[in-house]
Amino acid sequence: MNRSTRPDLSNQDHQEYKVYNNVPGNSSGKRGLRQGDPMSPYLFVIVMEVLSKILAKLIEDSPSFKFHWRCDKIKISHLYFVDDLNMLSHGSLSSARVVKAMLDEFSLLSGLHDNHAKSNIFTSGVSPTINQQLINLFGYMVGSLPIRYLGILIISSRLCLHDCSPLVDRVSGRLASWLN
Repeated sequence: MNRSTRPDLSNQDHQEYKVYNNVPGNSSGKRGLRQGDPMSPYLFVIVMEVLSKILAKLIEDSPSFKFHWRCDKIKISHLYFVDDLNMLSHGSLSSARVVKAMLDEFSLLSGLHDNHAKSNIFTSGVSPTINQQLINLFGYMVGSLPIRYLGILIISSRLCLHDCSPLVDRVSGRLASWLN
């Protein structure tokens, strides 16, 4: 019987739990969930909560992690929505290593891996040397702003009215169709 022991990240007292593989009598199920499975959103939230706990613990334990300057006061290190994860940190190699350690730990615990073909790294105000080191560390493609995320324009400055006009037009059109 294979056994691995990992810390329980839901409890700050550092208890341990055991995961048993190859238990006799277990059927070998398929990976993943069927599309449209009603449990899928709940499982995603649970899994993302584990990821959040891992990152919070690593940030707490690592004096080398620095938050992005706009996120420092409220200590935002990541945002997730639907099946997307946005990591936010200072553009330093030491902060990136903490994020990478979190992704690696999460991958070991969950069996889930980041999709390098669908992942991008966005940097601003870092030297070309650091930029290349960050790209090498994660193995992601370099993205450039502006981008559209879920129909919303993401830019590095404050949004203006004209930036939001396509979204306003779509919502107005939808509302008009409901009235007719």
